[in-house]
Amino acid sequence: MNIEEKSESEELAKIRVELTVTEELIYDFPITLEVPPEVADDIEALTSHLA
Repeated sequence: MNIEEKSESEELAKIRVELTVTEELIYDFPITLEVPPEVADDIEALTSHLA
């Protein structure tokens, strides 16, 4: 039954509905860092260094 088919005498029930909207945003910020040469070409060492 769509809204147009409902008679005006029908009672409506109020219900509480909670909606959650999740958005994923990605921002890219290219930067230049100075790091020791021994970590520059090793992704694991670089990750540890930056942490």
